Amino acid sequence: MVAKAILVLPKRDFRGQTFLVLSGTLEESDVAVFVSSSTLEACVAEDGFVVKPDFRNIDVKGTEWDAIIFLDGLGSSEYWFDSTAHTLCQVAWSADRLVGAIGPAVLTVVNSGIAAGLRVASGKSLVDAVSAKDGIPSRRPVEVDGNLVTAIDDSAAEAFAAKVAELLTGQKRSKIAGAA
Repeated sequence: MVAKAILVLPKRDFRGQTFLVLSGTLEESDVAVFVSSSTLEACVAEDGFVVKPDFRNIDVKGTEWDAIIFLDGLGSSEYWFDSTAHTLCQVAWSADRLVGAIGPAVLTVVNSGIAAGLRVASGKSLVDAVSAKDGIPSRRPVEVDGNLVTAIDDSAAEAFAAKVAELLTGQKRSKIAGAA
């Protein structure tokens, strides 16, 4: 059975390079990748890269996906206090699905309440917000705690993508890519 991941993009100002690294790595690992957003209109990255969502967030059922991943960028603040995004996290988490976020998008996951008592990769600017919601800030580039996987920022995009692929397929990325 092929694993399915949904990448949640803000309408504007997500990191296009993070999207390309994550979606490319997952697809190379035989994970089916889909995109959701708050709208079905094209999402525009900070660098002008455009992605057409497959679904609206409100139509996504957290139990139907193996992973729900929130992407970084200035636009990720769209979901920090969004009840639909929080419900998506909570439902996926309750169904033992992988929930992930990179950079400032970790605040969506933290604010959903699922990260209480868990280690969360946190840049300096996020430490207080993570702590305020009872998360445990970690300075590691990529942090896995149970079914929660987070990355500190876009500098960890490749390691984050490889870890998500490994968690979904059970294979280390180097083996998937055919490296020794």
